[in-house]
Amino acid sequence: MKLPQRRSVKPVQRQAKTQFKLGDSIPSAKITDLSETGLGVTKVKGKTIFVVGAVPGDCATIQITEDTPRYALAKLTHLTSASPHRETPFCALYHQCGGCQLQHLNIDAQRYWKQQHLIKMLTKLQPKPSISWLDTPNTPDRAYRRRAKLILGRGWQSHQPLLGFRSQQSHQVVDISECPILTSSINQELTTQRHGLLDHAPKRNQTLWLSAGDNVTLCQLGEEDQPQSDFYTLMGLRLYFTAKSFIQVNQIVNEQLVAQALTWLQLTPASRVIDFFSGIGNFSLPAALQAAAVLGIEGNSQAVALAHKNANANGITNVRFEESNLFVAPDKQAWWSWPADRAILDPGRAGAEALCATLGKTQLQRLVYVSCHPGSLNRDLALLIQQGFVIEQAQQFDMFSHTKHIESLICLSRCS
Repeated sequence: MKLPQRRSVKPVQRQAKTQFKLGDSIPSAKITDLSETGLGVTKVKGKTIFVVGAVPGDCATIQITEDTPRYALAKLTHLTSASPHRETPFCALYHQCGGCQLQHLNIDAQRYWKQQHLIKMLTKLQPKPSISWLDTPNTPDRAYRRRAKLILGRGWQSHQPLLGFRSQQSHQVVDISECPILTSSINQELTTQRHGLLDHAPKRNQTLWLSAGDNVTLCQLGEEDQPQSDFYTLMGLRLYFTAKSFIQVNQIVNEQLVAQALTWLQLTPASRVIDFFSGIGNFSLPAALQAAAVLGIEGNSQAVALAHKNANANGITNVRFEESNLFVAPDKQAWWSWPADRAILDPGRAGAEALCATLGKTQLQRLVYVSCHPGSLNRDLALLIQQGFVIEQAQQFDMFSHTKHIESLICLSRCS
């Protein structure tokens, strides 16, 4: 039998990847985008370069600091022409402190680029049906942070006492006497406590927790839990917390976030709501005012105890809280059989992969997902979409003004 002749295959011409040397200087680089980590983005010879200190609209000379096969990193060495969105940072310690990353970009542009990242990500995840987007609410961008974690210690070389935030990309502590991002009550407490704390600064760093309530600012040094508590008011309810309790750092944005979540859930007097990562009851208790029953699931025992206290303090009887690890086999846990048609998810940066992988087995018809990390959000939403949920609406909230962090609220319903 005569075999067919093999056809000659032309080799694929692959474009050689651009390589840069450390220290290479690139003039007139045009910054066209902002990365998820707050770096300016440009392309040179087809290669993406992330530029520290640059913002969209800048034209600058940049210097390569790192080169990889896929991308390069650079720093801005000379600003040829500044973007109209560039601003002078309002904090004198901005270039040393690691607390903020975007003070050199005006607040409207910050919100725009954060929303663009979310739109691009979710549209790629779900091209159809189209997602309804709400604008980012306009909220104060200074003196908004009601909770802070500072470091008390000593300089590595000077051994001088220091109290402040960690520096950019380092464990060194930047000493601060006040911070324009913190609320006035926290700054006042910091001023009151500062000298006494510095006089007794340890050789090993300790954490200073500051949380502002409606009456007092809670102050705790070290990791050991202390019983002192205060409360914040939300929708007419008093929610008690301690210095180390997780509470949303921005009170105004938190109020908007909770109100929008409840609106999107479309609660009725017959609704049964399960609140995952329920904390001290930030979403559970307002939801209980509109629903038939609410079950809060939380992994932190102290938060569960405070949630029970908050339900009792507000006379709410149609809610209960259970402690449970939501990162392992949710469908094997006791609460799994509790019938619910609505759900709230408010996980930390790690997201809720194990939970989202199983929610398709439930009777849930609507859910809202509160996210502080686009990467884990993208992964979890993909899992939910695979199980028949559809993204209806989305909104970005500027919970962390002047930082790279993105807070968002996503509403999903079960596809009919």
